[in-house]
Amino acid sequence: MTGFKILRGAIVDKINEALEDFDIDKRLIYEALWSPADITKLPSVIILPEELESGYENTAGGRRRIYIFRGYILEELKSGRKQTEIEEELSDCIDFLIELFDKKQSLIVEGLLHVRPTPSVWGNVTYGGGEARFASLTIACEVIVDST
Repeated sequence: MTGFKILRGAIVDKINEALEDFDIDKRLIYEALWSPADITKLPSVIILPEELESGYENTAGGRRRIYIFRGYILEELKSGRKQTEIEEELSDCIDFLIELFDKKQSLIVEGLLHVRPTPSVWGNVTYGGGEARFASLTIACEVIVDST
Protein backbone atom coordinates (compact mmCIF):
# COMPACT_ATOMS: atom_id res chain seq x y z
CA MET A 1 0.00 0.00 0.00
CA THR A 2 1.24 3.47 -0.86
CA GLY A 3 1.55 5.45 2.37
CA PHE A 4 3.75 7.84 4.34
CA LYS A 5 6.90 5.67 4.21
CA ILE A 6 6.83 5.03 0.45
CA LEU A 7 5.90 8.61 -0.46
CA ARG A 8 8.42 10.14 1.94
CA GLY A 9 11.17 7.92 0.54
CA ALA A 10 10.21 8.88 -3.02
CA ILE A 11 10.29 12.61 -2.15
CA VAL A 12 13.70 12.36 -0.44
CA ASP A 13 15.10 10.30 -3.33
CA LYS A 14 13.71 12.71 -5.96
CA ILE A 15 15.38 15.70 -4.30
CA ASN A 16 18.70 13.91 -3.79
CA GLU A 17 18.73 12.67 -7.40
CA ALA A 18 18.11 16.22 -8.67
CA LEU A 19 20.93 17.53 -6.45
CA GLU A 20 23.39 15.05 -8.01
CA ASP A 21 23.28 17.19 -11.16
CA PHE A 22 25.06 19.99 -9.27
CA ASP A 23 28.68 20.22 -8.16
CA ILE A 24 28.72 19.73 -4.38
CA ASP A 25 30.00 23.29 -3.87
CA LYS A 26 27.33 24.81 -6.13
CA ARG A 27 24.28 23.16 -4.61
CA LEU A 28 21.42 25.25 -3.30
CA ILE A 29 20.65 22.40 -0.91
CA TYR A 30 23.22 19.82 0.16
CA GLU A 31 20.86 16.93 0.77
CA ALA A 32 17.34 15.81 1.61
CA LEU A 33 16.97 13.84 4.84
CA TRP A 34 14.41 11.93 6.89
CA SER A 35 15.42 13.44 10.23
CA PRO A 36 17.04 16.59 11.65
CA ALA A 37 19.38 14.23 13.55
CA ASP A 38 20.98 13.31 10.20
CA ILE A 39 22.07 16.86 9.27
CA THR A 40 25.75 17.09 8.38
CA LYS A 41 25.80 20.31 6.36
CA LEU A 42 23.42 23.21 5.78
CA PRO A 43 21.33 24.12 3.92
CA SER A 44 19.57 20.76 3.97
CA VAL A 45 15.90 19.88 3.61
CA ILE A 46 14.17 17.61 6.11
CA ILE A 47 11.01 15.85 4.87
CA LEU A 48 8.50 15.16 7.66
CA PRO A 49 4.98 13.73 7.45
CA GLU A 50 2.41 16.24 8.59
CA GLU A 51 -1.16 15.22 7.88
CA LEU A 52 -3.47 12.76 6.16
CA GLU A 53 -6.80 13.61 4.60
CA SER A 54 -8.91 10.64 3.59
CA GLY A 55 -12.22 10.31 1.84
CA TYR A 56 -14.00 7.13 2.85
CA GLU A 57 -16.38 7.08 -0.07
CA ASN A 58 -15.24 4.65 -2.74
CA THR A 59 -14.56 5.87 -6.24
CA ALA A 60 -14.26 3.62 -9.29
CA GLY A 61 -10.54 3.20 -8.59
CA GLY A 62 -10.58 3.07 -4.79
CA ARG A 63 -10.32 5.54 -1.90
CA ARG A 64 -8.83 9.01 -2.30
CA ARG A 65 -6.20 10.02 0.25
CA ILE A 66 -4.00 13.10 0.47
CA TYR A 67 -0.70 12.59 2.27
CA ILE A 68 0.80 15.91 3.32
CA PHE A 69 4.50 16.39 4.00
CA ARG A 70 6.43 19.43 5.12
CA GLY A 71 9.93 20.04 3.85
CA TYR A 72 11.98 22.24 6.16
CA ILE A 73 14.98 23.92 4.55
CA LEU A 74 17.42 24.99 7.24
CA GLU A 75 20.22 27.53 6.90
CA GLU A 76 22.49 28.35 9.80
CA LEU A 77 22.46 31.91 11.11
CA LYS A 78 26.16 32.70 11.23
CA SER A 79 27.62 35.90 12.56
CA GLY A 80 28.88 38.04 9.74
CA ARG A 81 26.27 36.90 7.21
CA LYS A 82 23.65 39.38 6.17
CA GLN A 83 20.05 38.39 6.78
CA THR A 84 19.28 39.37 3.18
CA GLU A 85 21.77 36.76 1.89
CA ILE A 86 20.11 34.04 3.94
CA GLU A 87 16.62 35.09 2.78
CA GLU A 88 17.72 35.10 -0.86
CA GLU A 89 19.33 31.67 -0.46
CA LEU A 90 16.21 30.19 1.13
CA SER A 91 14.04 31.76 -1.60
CA ASP A 92 16.20 30.09 -4.25
CA CYS A 93 15.88 26.75 -2.40
CA ILE A 94 12.08 27.00 -2.21
CA ASP A 95 11.86 27.95 -5.89
CA PHE A 96 14.07 24.96 -6.80
CA LEU A 97 11.82 22.55 -4.88
CA ILE A 98 8.59 24.00 -6.27
CA GLU A 99 9.96 23.66 -9.79
CA LEU A 100 11.07 20.09 -9.06
CA PHE A 101 7.61 18.94 -7.90
CA ASP A 102 5.41 21.22 -10.01
CA LYS A 103 5.45 19.06 -13.13
CA LYS A 104 3.31 16.16 -14.30
CA GLN A 105 4.99 12.87 -13.50
CA SER A 106 7.43 14.60 -11.12
CA LEU A 107 7.01 11.73 -8.69
CA ILE A 108 6.27 8.19 -9.86
CA VAL A 109 4.61 6.08 -7.15
CA GLU A 110 1.88 3.48 -7.55
CA GLY A 111 -1.56 5.04 -7.17
CA LEU A 112 -0.26 8.63 -7.09
CA LEU A 113 -2.47 11.08 -9.00
CA HIS A 114 -1.12 14.55 -8.17
CA VAL A 115 1.70 16.25 -6.30
CA ARG A 116 1.13 19.85 -5.21
CA PRO A 117 4.06 21.84 -3.77
CA THR A 118 3.20 25.09 -2.00
CA PRO A 119 5.42 27.46 -0.01
CA SER A 120 4.48 27.73 3.62
CA VAL A 121 5.85 29.07 6.88
CA TRP A 122 9.21 30.78 7.42
CA GLY A 123 10.84 31.29 10.81
CA ASN A 124 13.80 30.70 13.10
CA VAL A 125 14.62 27.55 15.07
CA THR A 126 17.23 26.43 17.57
CA TYR A 127 18.83 23.07 16.83
CA GLY A 128 21.85 21.07 18.04
CA GLY A 129 24.31 23.11 15.95
CA GLY A 130 22.99 26.54 16.90
CA GLU A 131 20.29 28.75 15.45
CA ALA A 132 18.93 28.47 11.93
CA ARG A 133 16.49 30.22 9.66
CA PHE A 134 14.01 27.90 7.97
CA ALA A 135 11.64 28.01 5.05
CA SER A 136 9.09 25.27 4.69
CA LEU A 137 7.37 23.76 1.69
CA THR A 138 4.17 21.73 1.83
CA ILE A 139 4.04 18.76 -0.54
CA ALA A 140 0.58 17.23 -0.90
CA CYS A 141 0.40 13.83 -2.58
CA GLU A 142 -3.05 12.70 -3.74
CA VAL A 143 -3.27 8.93 -3.94
CA ILE A 144 -5.94 6.42 -4.90
CA VAL A 145 -5.76 3.38 -2.61
CA ASP A 146 -7.42 0.09 -3.57
CA SER A 147 -10.36 -0.49 -1.23
CA THR A 148 -11.14 -4.10 -2.05
